[in-house]
Amino acid sequence: MKNRINTPAVLITLPHHTFHGGVGNIYKTIKWNKEDKITYFYNTKEKKSGDIVFFLYMLFRFIVSIQKIGIVHLNPSLNPKAIFRDGILLLLAKVFRKKVIIFFHGWDDVFQNVIIKNRLYKWVFSIIFNKADCFLLLGEIFLNKLNLLGINPEKVFYLPTIADDNLLTNEIFHDRLLNNNDIHLLFIAGFVPSKGVDIVLKTIELLNKSEDFGFKLTMVGDGPELEKCKRFVLEKDLKNVIFTGYIEGIQKHNCLANADILFLPSLSEGLPCVIMEGMLYGLAIVTRPIGGIPYWVKHNLNGWLTESIDPKTFSNGILLLIRDHKLMYNIRRNNQRTAIENFTPTKVKNKLKNIYNEL
Repeated sequence: MKNRINTPAVLITLPHHTFHGGVGNIYKTIKWNKEDKITYFYNTKEKKSGDIVFFLYMLFRFIVSIQKIGIVHLNPSLNPKAIFRDGILLLLAKVFRKKVIIFFHGWDDVFQNVIIKNRLYKWVFSIIFNKADCFLLLGEIFLNKLNLLGINPEKVFYLPTIADDNLLTNEIFHDRLLNNNDIHLLFIAGFVPSKGVDIVLKTIELLNKSEDFGFKLTMVGDGPELEKCKRFVLEKDLKNVIFTGYIEGIQKHNCLANADILFLPSLSEGLPCVIMEGMLYGLAIVTRPIGGIPYWVKHNLNGWLTESIDPKTFSNGILLLIRDHKLMYNIRRNNQRTAIENFTPTKVKNKLKNIYNEL
């Protein structure tokens, strides 16, 4: 008989499924089989942050849930609340002698600097998180960031976020031709300052002055800046801007399928799923080289990147991109090929299973 790997039971921590986007979207699209022995554990309250009673009860549920588990897979962002919560979960898992994987998603550079500059914070952080058996990272830049925080991981794997291909057609290449009178830009993110929503709107205002091209901008998502953005559009009479609110499923698929460029000028990021999704749908990516983005998105290979946050720089970059039809074609074809090879739920699922078995 052939030797069979005894796949370990894994508990994956997630925010409650009522929270939009983020970590939940990654695991929502993975179809686990019963033999994969995966359990999801919600560590947040439905639709909102929990109080101390919820937190204590969550810790009790966690202890009960990991008794027959081999690996605990934590999914924090580097921010104060997530680090406090998952630091405690990590310590509890080690008390019960479980293997622990840390998969950092979002990354707050301001909080990182707070830890680095405070010797006590850095010492406590390093003591706790060096107990993890393995780290999953979105790109090499995050290994350097961990080292600055006093973390020297024994095992590191690089794993992208995920692109849902459930509604994608069988076409290998999304070959929608550029129409000079209808260049379609797409923004999908939370309406918060860190996502660069003001940069997006000021850029489309500048692009509207182009005599050679007509533009359309679809803005998908919700958040505290949404009403402010709608007022800006009314004041500037930007008739070519559409707000959809938060959407998913076939509506999101249609937005991606009908766009030419994914525009995400974020000020702070880990590695947003929407970039992986944009690449899967054959869109050119216009963004900034921050977080794990430059690990997968290269200038003039997958899109157009700039360190700048100046809307005029983005406007000029988008015009340069769409004037070169051959470059746009190559970018879109390359992006879809890269996504199919790396970002689909099946690919990410298989990589995770290999990591679990190796650990």
